[in-house]
Amino acid sequence: MTRATRAFLVLLASVASTACDGSDPDDAGVAGGRDAGALDAGAGDAGALDAGPRADAGPRPDAGPAPSGTLAARYPRDEGIASDPAVLWHEGFEQTSVAALAMRYESSRTDGMTLAADRPAASPGAQSVRMTAGGAAGDSTDLYKLLPGDGYEQLYVRWYVRHETGASYHHSGARFGAYNPPSRWPQGGAGLRPRGDDSLSVAFEPIGEGRMDFYNYWMRMRSWMAEPMEVPGAYYGNTLVHRGEVATRPGTWQCIETMARLNEPGSARDGELALWIDDRLVYHYTEDGPRGYWVRDKFCPSDADADSCVPYAPPPAERMSDVLDLTWRSAEALRLNYLWLLNYVSSGEGTLSYDDVVVATARVGCIQP
Repeated sequence: MTRATRAFLVLLASVASTACDGSDPDDAGVAGGRDAGALDAGAGDAGALDAGPRADAGPRPDAGPAPSGTLAARYPRDEGIASDPAVLWHEGFEQTSVAALAMRYESSRTDGMTLAADRPAASPGAQSVRMTAGGAAGDSTDLYKLLPGDGYEQLYVRWYVRHETGASYHHSGARFGAYNPPSRWPQGGAGLRPRGDDSLSVAFEPIGEGRMDFYNYWMRMRSWMAEPMEVPGAYYGNTLVHRGEVATRPGTWQCIETMARLNEPGSARDGELALWIDDRLVYHYTEDGPRGYWVRDKFCPSDADADSCVPYAPPPAERMSDVLDLTWRSAEALRLNYLWLLNYVSSGEGTLSYDDVVVATARVGCIQP
């Protein structure tokens, strides 16, 4: 099967580079643009993900413990996983200093960044990275990596994250995507829809009061405007999950994995996107499903239960009319080529920790004993 055109989500501006000033050009746009549409993302209660399929949820690989075909199953406790040919980047944050850590990345902002003697229970290492943003630490801290090679048609990114109780987050999550030409630092693009030959980005992060969701930019993304215009500020990251149970669990390490598969240029809707949390599949978006409906810039799968979707649900007969158009790109030269670990806070202060990051061309899975 051919794959959908790739032009993901390049958001948030140049917040991370040591050569940048740390400002976030999409900040005012998110508050004044997307929210102005009165379609705010709603809060949801944290909860265990349902292992079973949901109605009309589209293709769903088996949920539960990492399947035997994953890299994590092949390398218990991740020992040796970095040497697997499918692994492009592995980060366990075991350096002796933040300066040594930053040397491994093309650009970084390390104010508010520390190495902490804390880690996921199954981690083979002894420490993680702790990122604080807001207040005296500045509004952002991050690590940006240009991946080796000439770019990729499909990538899996697995990371562990721990959020803090009561913290403020704005754009605080792991993201990956594509720049054409490749860039050694994060580029701007907030409020603009990618053309299909220039950029795309896939981000998964806290949205609203603890709920988590994608915040993606690509050539077929939608606008918050009722009548979209191709002007700056018309497009901000599209959210795609809208389930209350998909939420932060403050003080607890969560294992998150995302996958994007790019289309063959010229094909329609045949790209893919997937999300696993603690090795349970949340959604696998393909040209066949899950089906749902759009609320301006929000794609609501038919089983969405968050306030960001439910008040705007169409009649039952129309609930399953749409699938997510994952035409990521229009040009073959646009290929997945970067990783960005980010904590950006526009007001207040927020801290989160990352550990055991793997970028690979095969399914990674959570660390196995």
